[in-house]
Order: sequence, then C-alpha cells, then structure tokens
Amino acid sequence: MTIWLIALLIMASVAALGYRQGAVRVAVSFIGIIVGALLAPLVGKWAKPALMAFSVKNPVVLWLLGPPIFFVIISAIFKTLGLMAHQKVDVHFRYKAGELKQALWERLNSRVGFCLGLFNGAAYVVLISFVVYMLGYWTVPLSGSDTDPKWMKITTRLAKDLEASGFAKVARAVDRMPKSWYDAADLAALLYRNPLVDARLAGYPAFFSLAERQQFQDLGKDQEFLGLRTRTAPIMEQLDEARVQAIVNDPEMLKTIWETLLPNMKDFRTYLQTGRSEKYDPINILGHWKFNVNVAMATMRKGKASISAREMQRLKHDMTVAFSKTTFMAMPDPAGASDQGPAVLRNVPPKPLVQGGPSVGGQNVQCQWSKGDAGKYSLSVSGSDAPATVEGDRLTMGGPGLEMVFDRGD
Repeated sequence: MTIWLIALLIMASVAALGYRQGAVRVAVSFIGIIVGALLAPLVGKWAKPALMAFSVKNPVVLWLLGPPIFFVIISAIFKTLGLMAHQKVDVHFRYKAGELKQALWERLNSRVGFCLGLFNGAAYVVLISFVVYMLGYWTVPLSGSDTDPKWMKITTRLAKDLEASGFAKVARAVDRMPKSWYDAADLAALLYRNPLVDARLAGYPAFFSLAERQQFQDLGKDQEFLGLRTRTAPIMEQLDEARVQAIVNDPEMLKTIWETLLPNMKDFRTYLQTGRSEKYDPINILGHWKFNVNVAMATMRKGKASISAREMQRLKHDMTVAFSKTTFMAMPDPAGASDQGPAVLRNVPPKPLVQGGPSVGGQNVQCQWSKGDAGKYSLSVSGSDAPATVEGDRLTMGGPGLEMVFDRGD
C-alpha cells in the first residue's frame, strides 16, 4: 500500500540522516518534534497577521496553515540548538580527549544516531498520518471525479490506504482537531451528495438573515450553478462557479457563516435529514409569513357589524392594494436566546387606510419578538408593544378590529 511505502521511505531516510548527523543532533531534533507537535496548535493563531500580510485572507486557510508554520519554526530552532550542542561535544572529543576516546565516541554517536533516527522517523510518520487522516476526512466523501485536482486525489488515496491498513487508529489517537472539523465535513458530504436538500437550506431559522443577503439570493437564481448541483458535478467545479467564488473570497462572509453554523451544526444536519429542528420548532413564530387579506377582512368585519357591503368591498380593494406584498419574518436571536429575537415587517403601508383610498408604497419596519406562554408572543414595534398569537400556520398580531393576519409562507 502507498501509505506503507511512504512510511518505509521516511523511516529509512531519517534513520540514515541520523547515522550521519549523530546522536546529539538527532536527540535534540526529536525533542523539537514533540515540542512542536504539542505547541503548534496553541500558537498557530499567531501566524495569522504574517499570512495576511502575504494576501492570505481565507479564514479556513489561515486557521490550517498556522500550526504547520510554527511546527517548522519550532523544529528549526531545536535543530539549530542540536547543531550547537553537537559542535561543543565534537570539539571536546576532537581536541581534549584521546584518539581512542574520539574513535569510540564517533562510532557510538553514529550508531545511536541511527537508532534515534528511527524514533524521529516514527514521529514524522505519525504526524503525516494525522494530517492525511484530517484532510482525507473531507476529501474522501467529496471526491471521485477524474477532474479532481492531484492533491485531492493523492490525499484521498492515502486516506483510504490509511484506513485499510488500520494505521488510522494511530492518527485518531493523536488527533487534536476540534469535533466541529469533522461535523462540518459530514455536513458538507451530506449537502454535496444530496442536492435535493438544497430546498431546505433557506428554511432553517438560523440562516434566515443569511438567506436575505444578495450574494445568496443571486446564487439561488444562478441556473448554471443549479445545474451543477442537480447533476452532482465535481466539488471543485461547483466551487469554481463565479457566484460561489464571490462568497468564498469574502472573509467576513465566511466568518459570519461559520459563526452561524457552529452552534447549530448537529441540529442543522438533523433538519436537513428530517425536515424537523429540535432547537427551533418549539419557537413557532420563527419563519416567513404572508399577509392574508381575506382572513384579515373577516376579522375586521367582526368588529364592525354595521359596516355596509359597499364599504366592505371598497375596504377589501384598498387592503388588497396596500397589503398584497406585506410579509413578516421572525428570526432567532443571534446571541442564542430562545425567548426573543429580531423580526421585520416588509412592505407595510406608510400610513393607515383612509377614506381617500389605499396607501401607496410600502416600508420595512424592524421589530423585536419575545415569547410568552401557550403560543403567545409580544412584538415591539417602534417602541410600542403589540400582542401576537400563533395557531398552527396562522399568525395574528394586533388588537380586536385591528388585527394583521398572516399565513406561514414557504
């Protein structure tokens, strides 16, 4: 298998190097490997400013490159220290010890260096196996096309070999990646392999605010991208689409997506699979709502029993014109609170209906909802509070005779 050939090559090369460099240098280098492996994940974030100076802005790339860079730096420092220590010992045996001691030392130094080199090689094999496992967890489910880039094909092959050989257990034993790395990979594989779940994306409450952004609205209307998704085109081909690149190359957008996704990872995956959200379904005000003119008129008529049929016809016409595009959207609280959150009324007439005819135009009104008991809510609009009730797929807000009635939208 490829992974064993690579391991054998690394072990042989580093052991031979150890024989040549000697025990002192190799021993200090081994300590550097261990220290670097332990410290690099902790101090890797310090590399972010330097990488950004070289125009690296993608937050994922910044996060992934930091630890390897510091591992190399720490290893280089220890290798330098090892060389200095080796020179001091070499000077001692060369000029202060006898020829016999020098010959014995050089023989011992080479042979112990060879043995310690095997330890270094084993450490490198374990670290490389971990990197292959970490990256392969993403590439294996997302690859499979002849057009995949070489790095992706190589990583996928090595990851499969790693699993087949059983050496993946070693990689998992030293794994220090956060669980979210693997949860995100499972989610990406689910989305990639099942294009039909795309229809549910915008319906997940945590993503309501993201779905309103122009980049995602444009992406949802991009027929070329939708075609790629429908036929499950290679992942890199989908990522190379122009509108996807506009999102991928926007660091702030990627940060917002990740901050939204991270606390909802498990629930979002369940929602994609079942259409149900354990976290958000109990908050039944969340979602998109469309104004229902007919029901609103019926509710209004109950409070105006003496109104004439002609007046009702005129009022219905005016309400249809004024509220035909009125919608309401309630979103989860960005801070994670379950009893309150932002909302917005869209295309609301700027002033109430009057005798002269319907109000023309519309405005968006920012609101705040808070949860009460038994489907009761309170809406704070421009400093004033209004009651709201959710019964099944119907939302009623306002007082008797002034209710605004909405039906749950798509």
